[in-house]
Amino acid sequence: MKRGALASGTSKAILQLRDGFSGEAIDGASVNFRLDGASFEPLQKGGGFYIFLHVSDVAPHEVDITCHGFFDAQVTLTAVSLPLTEPLAQVIARCDLEPSALYAYPPGTTIVRGQVTSSGKPVADAEVFACFADRLGAWQWRKTRSSGHECGAGSCRGHYVLALPHAAASAKVNLRFTKDGHASYFDRITPTRAMTTTVSADLQPEMA
Repeated sequence: MKRGALASGTSKAILQLRDGFSGEAIDGASVNFRLDGASFEPLQKGGGFYIFLHVSDVAPHEVDITCHGFFDAQVTLTAVSLPLTEPLAQVIARCDLEPSALYAYPPGTTIVRGQVTSSGKPVADAEVFACFADRLGAWQWRKTRSSGHECGAGSCRGHYVLALPHAAASAKVNLRFTKDGHASYFDRITPTRAMTTTVSADLQPEMA
């Protein structure tokens, strides 16, 4: 059997990782996996596919995924046996990773970014929600959350980056920042196409 081939008669699980912004497969990135809590190195194939070899087919497995530029994710995998008894597309688990504050958006992207704080201290996992009307008057929305990571010498904790479609440029965009235990913060901006607009929010703790 040649290197990288998949033997029949053994249980495997198949995962495809995709970029949640571009929709493209994630290839060549440094990705760390933990299978049921233990570090695991799957067989990497092209097109963002990862093959988890020799996994038990008794119960579903939880896989934790860490990849630079994206929020951590968790996906459930179910083992299958070869030869397949159903179409391949039905046994592949797909995971679209959500861009984090460290994601490298392509030039020309319309972006809103800033930091969420409370009493001046960074707040992680605050939801940032943007709502706007497109040129046809239909309401659209985008959302992300603030980072919980420390990033080298300069902390990115509490920072967020939200990409908006060009349809939102020069239109009024309503922003809402929310976090459990805090009063929501609202703002309204008019972003410029292909430019970055900075909006930060300081959330006030809710009174008991």
